[in-house]
Amino acid sequence: MWPPRQGERADDGFVWPDLSEADLSGFVVENARGRFECVRQEGGWAIRVPGAGVKPRAKSEKVKALLDFLTENKPLRMVGTLGESELDEYGLLEPRATFTAHSPLSWELRVGERNPTSDGVYARSSREPDSLLLLDTEFAIVLGRGADHYFDKNLFAFDREKVRALRGRGPDSGAWELRRGGEGDGWVFSAPEKAKGWPVSQTEVDYFLHTLGTIKAAELLVGRGEPAGDPSLVVEVELAADGEEAVQRLTAYPDGGNGPPWLGVSTSQPVPAGLDEQRFEQLNRSAFSLRDRRVITLDLSRVQRMRLDGARADLLAHKGDSVWRDNQGAEIVGLDVLLWRLTDVRYQREPVVELPEGAERALTWELMDEEGERLLKLAFFRDNGLEEGQYWLKNDNTGEFYPVCGGLLKDLTERLPSPGTGE
Repeated sequence: MWPPRQGERADDGFVWPDLSEADLSGFVVENARGRFECVRQEGGWAIRVPGAGVKPRAKSEKVKALLDFLTENKPLRMVGTLGESELDEYGLLEPRATFTAHSPLSWELRVGERNPTSDGVYARSSREPDSLLLLDTEFAIVLGRGADHYFDKNLFAFDREKVRALRGRGPDSGAWELRRGGEGDGWVFSAPEKAKGWPVSQTEVDYFLHTLGTIKAAELLVGRGEPAGDPSLVVEVELAADGEEAVQRLTAYPDGGNGPPWLGVSTSQPVPAGLDEQRFEQLNRSAFSLRDRRVITLDLSRVQRMRLDGARADLLAHKGDSVWRDNQGAEIVGLDVLLWRLTDVRYQREPVVELPEGAERALTWELMDEEGERLLKLAFFRDNGLEEGQYWLKNDNTGEFYPVCGGLLKDLTERLPSPGTGE
């Protein structure tokens, strides 16, 4: 399997094709993982798999990477002449992988066994069928990949700048719609009726758009038909494209099979997509989750004084020269961080106007300006009826009680001096 070198030529002496995408209508790859065909279609590429009636869309970047690899990596050298009787000796009678380009190139490349030093693999090109070539070992890896490597598993494909509306509906999350058109072309609720006027969390919408633009199927289920029954979730992205509206949609159905628990049908991919629980939950957003649920909106630069009243101790603090101090002049570290965390507190479900029976006040936090004028008064209440880690927060400016979570109450309580010590 290691004949003497003969007829070696420089790279530019090989008859090696340029597999430019513009010149190629399609190609076939056959290897140990099976056989598949990649064909050009409007807007990109599709994969034809034996036995599957529908062609999954291919990831154009991956197809281009394959064609670029084959074009740019010419043979390392010509090992010698090659006769038909010698094909089996070099693993080229039943090759490890075969690449066949459609017209107008009509080129076949066979990849066989490694050479004795394992620094290359033997190959045969239909352009020079009488020559035994040595290629980089990477050829065996690249051409050894199955069809699934080239599947485009993205569930959506859109330009974020063209998104004009987002919609979702499902038995658990309800139906909602967001549209651009608010201040600064921001997002506003247009459905349901009760949500009109709700403030929208621009951050949450941006994150949701990022999720839609990057989320991928756990797998593409080639050969599966479209699911039947009522969907559990529908997500739509409405685009403004060339003056015409276009909608991309993902519909998810429960699947009782042995695979992923959800089947997604996407307008961007004709093959059903398997969705695991994590992916489903990322897509299953409600109007409430996209609402701006911050309890506090306050210009923190105005806060120059504060009072913390606990059940057994209290604390007065004032700010001067960017430093917080207590009444004895001792510096208090970390209050600015607690103030910043306060502005990020979000309620976990709808607020109430009456505190549930059994809730007990844990702490009151009063924020004031330099003159001692009250800016905000908050009260924290513990309630065993809430989920673990949650507590009630009352904003005196609204009069409502908000169920919130996080360690803010604990950290504020730790700022209070020990009872009877003043420290």
